Amino acid sequence: METKTVFVVYSPYYDDANDIYGVFDSKERMDEFLYRFKDRADDFEIREIALNPQFPGDKSRNPYCAPFYSDGRANLFIVYDPTETEKAMNNVHEVGELDGVPNCLTVYLLAETKDEARTEAIARMEKMVEKGEFTLTGELDMED
Repeated sequence: METKTVFVVYSPYYDDANDIYGVFDSKERMDEFLYRFKDRADDFEIREIALNPQFPGDKSRNPYCAPFYSDGRANLFIVYDPTETEKAMNNVHEVGELDGVPNCLTVYLLAETKDEARTEAIARMEKMVEKGEFTLTGELDMED
């Protein structure tokens, strides 16, 4: 199925939905709108986006990202970016370094609930610690 593109015209100082001036289903219709307000050309930003995008994923599980920092800080959140969703589908983990020392382990995973994601992410982090591929220097403190 071919993805339809729409053009969103909005204020460069976008603050809320009132700053969206129009969503157009063709470049021609957008150009007509812009021509009508040509004296205000600097007042518009344009973004071309997919309408009803098809992201890779799983119908029953959400893609999560859990960054763990060596000092014990950790977060857990759902990802929306297709690249990160792909990482979650493939159970990817990444170790980031600071001055050549691993300081952040990022775990990507799929889970049905946030509790399930938290449990799985912590288990995967603990395996990395056991293998010596990541070190926690502080007590784990995972925020939602």
